Amino acid sequence: MATTCLMCGASIVQGILCPGCDRPRRVKMPGSEAKQAAEGGAGRQAAVAQAIDVFPKAPIVPFPVESTSPAITSIAGVLVAAGVAAIVLGSDRNVKFATEQMQSLFGPWDLATLKDVERQAGVQIGDLSISSSSHLLIADHHVLFSLVPLMGGAGGAVLVFRAVDAQTAAMETQRPNLPKVTDVIRTVADRFASFADVKSIRIETDLPDDLGEQLTDHDELADALAVLVDNSLNYVPSGGQVIVGVRRMEHKEKPLLLFFVMDNGPLVPEQLRQVIFEPGFACNPASSQRTGRDLYKVRDFAVAHAGSVWVDSKSGKACTFFMRVRPDGAR
Repeated sequence: MATTCLMCGASIVQGILCPGCDRPRRVKMPGSEAKQAAEGGAGRQAAVAQAIDVFPKAPIVPFPVESTSPAITSIAGVLVAAGVAAIVLGSDRNVKFATEQMQSLFGPWDLATLKDVERQAGVQIGDLSISSSSHLLIADHHVLFSLVPLMGGAGGAVLVFRAVDAQTAAMETQRPNLPKVTDVIRTVADRFASFADVKSIRIETDLPDDLGEQLTDHDELADALAVLVDNSLNYVPSGGQVIVGVRRMEHKEKPLLLFFVMDNGPLVPEQLRQVIFEPGFACNPASSQRTGRDLYKVRDFAVAHAGSVWVDSKSGKACTFFMRVRPDGAR
């Protein structure tokens, strides 16, 4: 006998609930119990997956690329076998490897990044993809520094430090396309030779035989020296003498080049020996005092090369302009 569903009133043949109402009802659980049930279900699913996957995958974790780089591994082996003081830099400019000779040559270094290397060695390193070399003075050691880029997609570079004597370092760091600083001085002296002859002034050079340093900014060096020579020739009387020279020196355990222009013209007054190098200083050729011209250009060049410029007269008979600069790789 047909009847109706107690829930919705629909006609049914048997029972008290229609098929639509006769479904299991979900039991609402408190939040913590629901979470535990979900975690339990996830655990059971993971267990099933573990059982099905015979070869479970290893977890994905970050690891250094260099640990699997054949290039860096091979180069490190070569450096160890060669017994040289060297550092391998990664493309991120961090230190990846350093030979034991680094510490035996320079003492214990705390090297983690390229900045640490630059600070300890006193050298500025730019693009790691460009080869370079320079003469350094580290802990009283004359060192020939070379940067060799890592090719083949590895990136980074190898920094090699070789202890040599001063003369060998100067010879090996010469770059064929750049003139020596001594050649620059000779060129400047020759430029003013005719003018000196007209005024009956002798212009000479005083250059060490073993000085082979070069400057990338050799044209700017020539301009700065030309200002000093021109200044001397305009103040030295007929029959006078101008000497242009250079010396290799060290200051605070770093190499430097000391250029000088000496003449027997009038001295620069004490009160002007600093201000004549200021950009706003005005030259007065009609003055009875020596005031110079364009000397601020000399100071600008010196400052740009981590140096300085000054004028002095220890004997009271000769006036000497000094320009001190750091050579390439020592700034």
